Amino acid sequence: MNTRPQQRRTSPQRLIFQPANEPVRDVLVTIFLRGGIDGLTALPVLGDKHLATARGALAIPDPGSGSETIDLDGAFGLHSALRPFEDIYRDGKLAIVPAAGIPFDTMSHFDAMKTLERGGADPTALASGWLGRYLTTEPQAEPSPLRVVAIDRMLPEALNGTQALALPSLGAYRIDVPVEWSPRFLPLIERAYRNSDPHVARASREIFRLLAQLKTLNTSASEGTSSFPADALGQNLQQVSQLIKANLGLEVATIDMHGWDTHSNQEPTILPLMKSLAEGVRAFYDSLGDHWKRVTLLIYSEFGRRLQVNINKGTDHGRATTLWVIGGGIKGGKIYGEWPGTRPDQLSTHGSLRVTTDVRHILAELLERRLGSKHLPQVFPGFEPKFLDLARA
Repeated sequence: MNTRPQQRRTSPQRLIFQPANEPVRDVLVTIFLRGGIDGLTALPVLGDKHLATARGALAIPDPGSGSETIDLDGAFGLHSALRPFEDIYRDGKLAIVPAAGIPFDTMSHFDAMKTLERGGADPTALASGWLGRYLTTEPQAEPSPLRVVAIDRMLPEALNGTQALALPSLGAYRIDVPVEWSPRFLPLIERAYRNSDPHVARASREIFRLLAQLKTLNTSASEGTSSFPADALGQNLQQVSQLIKANLGLEVATIDMHGWDTHSNQEPTILPLMKSLAEGVRAFYDSLGDHWKRVTLLIYSEFGRRLQVNINKGTDHGRATTLWVIGGGIKGGKIYGEWPGTRPDQLSTHGSLRVTTDVRHILAELLERRLGSKHLPQVFPGFEPKFLDLARA
């Protein structure tokens, strides 16, 4: 009788491609709300007569008296369309910064996005992106071609300066061959390139390695996918969730969400966007379970909106807006930063909320405390970050 203990069989692909150790730094996921979210609608100030007067019909009613606005801390509310965020906030995993923004005073989407994504003082200060500089100054935790992924057709400017993959979907990364060809065709190609020019051989190894890694994911019917919304954001977050849970060496993932430029008819435009954002993030939150101990999600936008409603029942470009950070290593359940006030004498020259928290303070804190960066002077040259203490080291 064979008395030797049976060994568990493990897929060769997992032995070769799955990182051997649990990652020691967080996976950073960013959602860029392009167009400038109205933070004063998403996170209304309770009992603020100046805001209510300026907004008129767009004013968000205080909690009570039939209002669905959620009272977070007695000073700030949460729009009812963002209700899925409430439990995450109460669980202590969501931190909110209501007056964050870039240091450059501009009303241009183009210049504001460049300033934010480059992590500088203005759109011309730096050529590379803040994430690109972080990734080039930190060694890769585990060898993986899936270290950095943008779920999009092109890379965002934040990743400029580093090698990254832009994938509209995980299933889009494949080599198409006619169905009637033998399944041995791809191995033959791989073998042919392996024995070719060293540079070509190295590139082909990375391509086939990536294909092998993606093959380990069930991109059509993995556990819990039914809970994700069917819209673009929900599906993108579902794919990032799959990559994180598969432990394939992902360190940074970026997602864009467009449509937040609400110059006219703001209410019917922003409500479905906020609902989509909240439901997608909540599904992402629920899907990861214990993985949240090593995941940080940053939700940010290039700028906010002005206080005064315009003649088209919308709001024009402003300065500060609301920023959200979710994670197991985040000191959530709290509103961070200094509130600038909404009296006319407290506003910026554009009649909008003043920036009291330079967004770079938050980016730097997340990189150092959650991702272990030791090179902040190279990531944000000439900038001295002051942490808000919203993340655990």
